[in-house]
Amino acid sequence: MSRKKSQSLDIRISPEMKAFIKLAADLTDRNLSQFVIDSVMLIAEEVINSRMSELEGKGDVILKENSNSAKN
Repeated sequence: MSRKKSQSLDIRISPEMKAFIKLAADLTDRNLSQFVIDSVMLIAEEVINSRMSELEGKGDVILKENSNSAKN
C-alpha cells in the first residue's frame, strides 16, 4: 500500500496570533495543524466558488492542476 505524500507550508506569525489560533483549535477539539488546514480550505473553497464565473474556461485547468499537484 502506498502512502500519500504530504508537503509542508511554513508561515510566520506572532506569538499572540498563534495563541489565539491555538485557543480556537482547542475549543473545536482539533490540533493546530488540522484547525488551520480546515479553516484555509474552507476559505479557499469559498473564494473559488465565488469567482467561478470569472474563471470559466480557466477554472477547470486551475482546479485540475491543483488536484494533480496535490496527488504528487
